Amino acid sequence: MSTLLLAVAVSAQNRIVLVEEFTNTGCGPCASWSPELDAVIENRLGDCVAIKYHSNYPNRNDEFYNYDPDTQQKRHDFYEVDGVPATFVNGEKLYFRTSSCLDETITQQMAQPERFSLTLSKGIENHRMSVQTNLTPLQEIESGTSLRLFVAAIEEHIYPSKPYPNGETSLHYTMRKMFTGGDGIQISDDGLHAGQAYSYGASWEIDFCDDETQLGVVAFLQDIETKEVVCAAYSGAGTNKENHLTLVALNATPDFICVSDYYGYVVLRNDGYNTLTTATLNVKVNGSLKQYPWNGELDYLERDTLAFDGFRDFTLSDDENQVQLWFSDVNGTAAESNRIKSTFSNSLQAHYGVQLRFYTDKKPDETTWKLYSSVGDVVREGGPYTDPMKLYTENLQLTHDDCYLLEFLDAGNDGIKGDYGTGYYQLYQIDNAGMTQRLTQGNYDGAVHDVYFNLTEASSTGVVEIPTDGVSSGSCYDLQGRRVLHQERGVNIVNGKKAVVR
Repeated sequence: MSTLLLAVAVSAQNRIVLVEEFTNTGCGPCASWSPELDAVIENRLGDCVAIKYHSNYPNRNDEFYNYDPDTQQKRHDFYEVDGVPATFVNGEKLYFRTSSCLDETITQQMAQPERFSLTLSKGIENHRMSVQTNLTPLQEIESGTSLRLFVAAIEEHIYPSKPYPNGETSLHYTMRKMFTGGDGIQISDDGLHAGQAYSYGASWEIDFCDDETQLGVVAFLQDIETKEVVCAAYSGAGTNKENHLTLVALNATPDFICVSDYYGYVVLRNDGYNTLTTATLNVKVNGSLKQYPWNGELDYLERDTLAFDGFRDFTLSDDENQVQLWFSDVNGTAAESNRIKSTFSNSLQAHYGVQLRFYTDKKPDETTWKLYSSVGDVVREGGPYTDPMKLYTENLQLTHDDCYLLEFLDAGNDGIKGDYGTGYYQLYQIDNAGMTQRLTQGNYDGAVHDVYFNLTEASSTGVVEIPTDGVSSGSCYDLQGRRVLHQERGVNIVNGKKAVVR
C-alpha cells in the first residue's frame, strides 16, 4: 500500500469532540447501546469521533483487551470505570445513555472555545502505520501543565466471521494501538508559548487488524487532572482513498402515498482526501431508476444535502415499496458511495365507502378532525365531541374516487391516549351491500395525527350529516400527502381553497 499523509486541522471554528466508550464482547447492554452510539458518530463524523476501549469482563477472553491489557486497563483506571458500557464525551461521563443525550452533549461540547490547533497525518506502507502530530497552543500555557497527548489507531469497521459472545455482528471505532501508551505523552514541564509547535511522531508494525483500509487515527490532548479533552484531531480510514463519498442519511421521504411520487433529501460527506466537486445521486424505486446531479466543493469530512423530487416513473408495489439510493461518478471517476436501502408503504385502499368510528378520551371537547381531498379541499369535518369515553360512528359521504387525508387535531396537544383515558379511532370500508371491513385502528398523542386512504369505486353509501361547528384550523396536503402551507400558518389560500404546491 502506498504512503498517504493527510493533515486534519482542529481550530476554534472546527472542534472535533471525542467520544470514549468502554465495552466488552460479552456484554449484553453494550450490544444494545453500541448501535445507537455508532449511529450518532456516523451521522456526525467530523463533528466528533469515537475510540472504543475493551474491558476484561464479562468475557475474559476479549481479544481486544488481551492484545494490550496494560494500555486498556490504564484508560479504565483513569476514568475509574468499574462496569461496562461506560461512555465519556470530552472526558465527561454520559450518565444518560440515549442517542438524543449523546447528540446534545456533542453539540454543547462543540460550542466550547478552542485553545490549541492540532494537526494529524498518517501513512500506511508495507503493513506499517506512521503518524505525525503537531500541537500549537493558541494562548500561553503555564509551566507545570497537566496536559498529555494521546494518539490511537482505530479500526473503524470490523465484521467478524461469526458473532461475538454478546451477539454483536460488527464493531466500530475499536482501538487497535495506542501509540503513546495508556499514560500518554507529557507535553512540557516548562509551559508552552502561543504559536510554538510541539511535534510527536511514531510508527506501528501492524499486527492486530482485520482490514488495514479501515484504520484511522485519533489524536487528543487531555488534562489528566480535570480529565477534560481540550482538543482532538481525526484522520479517518477514508483518507486512504482519493475519491470517497459517504451517503450518511436519507430524510423526509413519503410514506402511505396514494400515487407514484417519491421525494426527500440525502446527507452526503466527503471521506476522501480529494476535494469533492461532482457526483450523481441514483434513486431506484421498485427497479425504476432516476438520477440527480450534485456539484459543490467539499473538503475532507465536510458535508452537504441534496434534495430530490419529481420521481414518478415507477409502479407502486402491492406490498412494501423497495428503495435504494447511492452516489456514482464521484469526481468523474468510477467510484461509488455506500448504498442506503429503505421502504415505504402505500396508503390504505378502500372501495365504495368509508366509515369512521371514534372512541373519545376524557377530554372530548379537544378533539376535531378534517378530511381533505387531493386538491386541499375540506370535504368533511367533525368534532369537537361532548361525551367522554363514548364511541361515535360516522359514515363519510364520499362520491369521488380520490386520495384523501384524514387529519385529527387535539386542542390540548396531548392526543387521545395516556393520562386522560385511552381513546382510539377505526376506519372501515363499507361495500355496496353495506357490509363493513376494518382498514386500520390506532390512537395518537400530540396535536396532529394523519391517516391517508385511497378510495375507488366511490358511492354514497351511508350518508350521515356531519357537524362542522367549533373545528380547529387544519393543514393542506397535496395528492401525495405532503403538507402544504396554510394562511393561518403563514401561507396562501387561493379562491377559498388551500393551495397545492408541486
